[in-house]
Amino acid sequence: MGSNSNKTPTKYVQNRLRKLTRIDSIRLLRIAEMIQYTILYAILGFTCAICAELIIPKFSINRHIGLQILNTLLQLSICAVAVFYIKKLTKIVPLLFPYPKNYRPYETFEYSGGLALNIMFLMVQPNLRMRVAHLAEVIQGIHSKS
Repeated sequence: MGSNSNKTPTKYVQNRLRKLTRIDSIRLLRIAEMIQYTILYAILGFTCAICAELIIPKFSINRHIGLQILNTLLQLSICAVAVFYIKKLTKIVPLLFPYPKNYRPYETFEYSGGLALNIMFLMVQPNLRMRVAHLAEVIQGIHSKS
């Protein structure tokens, strides 16, 4: 239980609860940083997701399964490259608020970015969702026949 084995489980839980509920300037700066990067990730993710949706041909159930797989993998690859560059771009933007010297900025990327990007990429690309659902149905159909 942490670095101090003399702590009782009760004291450990109390300590963790105190840290969880603490509201100080560092906590508020972290929240402000998460909000800033969530907004940046959402805007860039939305834009890139629309582009990925427009680049790949629309979903059609009548297309050959091999083409469905190829289109799905291509669209997912475009999304992966976009995420890579979105993360790079957001790190260029400085924090939009002043912070003290003892504050370590740029540590909340993973908290804010992943969620915003996932939501944008999933919600803005209906053709990708339909392709994945169709491929899952095909695979389940093959599996149920065997």
